[in-house]
Amino acid sequence: MRRRGHRHRLRRPHPYDTHRVLVDVIPGGPCRAPVTIRCGGQTALIPCHRHEPAKRQCGACRVIVTERTITNHPSEVAA
Repeated sequence: MRRRGHRHRLRRPHPYDTHRVLVDVIPGGPCRAPVTIRCGGQTALIPCHRHEPAKRQCGACRVIVTERTITNHPSEVAA
């Protein structure tokens, strides 16, 4: 079912600018729960991050981001 009108609404600028300082991104390594994909007579194993939503991915496929600071600054919005 398609929502109507949500793309045609006039978008106003957001009242705050958000800046994040990333300290580290930790790769988890190879997938520990690969998913089997079948198409006709062919089968293939792919990493779970290519098929599953984030909450069902293994710990190795999830990206862990460490943020040091998050700052919000009021932005000047022209009327």
